[in-house]
Amino acid sequence: MNENRLPTLPAPLSGTGVNPHLEPARQRMYAWADSFGLIPGAVRVHMYRSCMEYLSGLYYPTADADTFDLVTGWILWGTVVDDAMDDGLAGEAPAVCRTAMGQALNYLEHGEFTSTPVIRALDDLWRRTAANRSEGWKRSFIDHWRRGWQSGYSAQIDRLSGRIPSVAEYRERRRHDIKMLPCADLLEVVLHVDLPENVRHLPALEALHNLASDYAGLVNDLVSVEKDLALDGPQNIVTVIRTHEGCTVPEAIDSAARMARECVQWYLRAEHELPMQLDAAGATGRQRADALRYAHSHRATFNGNRQWHLEVPRYTHDYVTSQAGQAAHITDLLSVLEKA
Repeated sequence: MNENRLPTLPAPLSGTGVNPHLEPARQRMYAWADSFGLIPGAVRVHMYRSCMEYLSGLYYPTADADTFDLVTGWILWGTVVDDAMDDGLAGEAPAVCRTAMGQALNYLEHGEFTSTPVIRALDDLWRRTAANRSEGWKRSFIDHWRRGWQSGYSAQIDRLSGRIPSVAEYRERRRHDIKMLPCADLLEVVLHVDLPENVRHLPALEALHNLASDYAGLVNDLVSVEKDLALDGPQNIVTVIRTHEGCTVPEAIDSAARMARECVQWYLRAEHELPMQLDAAGATGRQRADALRYAHSHRATFNGNRQWHLEVPRYTHDYVTSQAGQAAHITDLLSVLEKA
């Protein structure tokens, strides 16, 4: 993917840095995943190319070592589950997605444990995360995963049935499908804050994490457009725009890049509006300070998404995979959803 197709970030959102605990955390992340059998065989090779610990380091540059290990585990876990849903055999994808969704949500919502690598790893992450979290935070986190998986399932059905959603519908679905919203919830964990409900759902804060998610989806689609066009299957904001607006691919890319730049502009506006909304909500002292820190921390996700997509082999290299290699990857990936 040519870098000039990606949107340029305004200076105030850049330069957020990388977590200093990155390299030891990388080693611990793989050891943790191996302890649950979460990344067998070809999946591990794919995770090497994906560098999820680097994305975590960009998202959470100020996290202490223990917390950074935790949030990095969540990002790796979420990526493995998403890849199992996305990379399965096309005709089996909805069933795979339902299996993964059902297992994870039954555990998170009802405590129903299934002895699979995915749920054993989830059990460890959730126990370490939920212990000191409010019910409001836990509801938000679970709901964001649920809506993300439901959106992914809808995209699979559209793809298999040949339906192309409107641009507005696609963008709303992509906001959830990219799984940036639970990563935004984890910003509270990193900052060791737990926002009260009347603050967490202020319009400006809702806008901040929605815009960060929208931007992540647009950048991912822009980076992936050449691959998606070659496969002539996966939906992408560029192909959706091209279909509904009857334009060329370069014109659709320009439209998508403009949307990404608008996300940054609206983010800056929401950041400016937040102090006034905190005043209106009567938030003072620690509540106000926590909310402002949480808002500011989203800047790292904007910069991080762009930097990660431009640098990791998952997106910067074209890999020619043999049929045998692809079959091994799918087999190993789907095995993490099966009973041990």
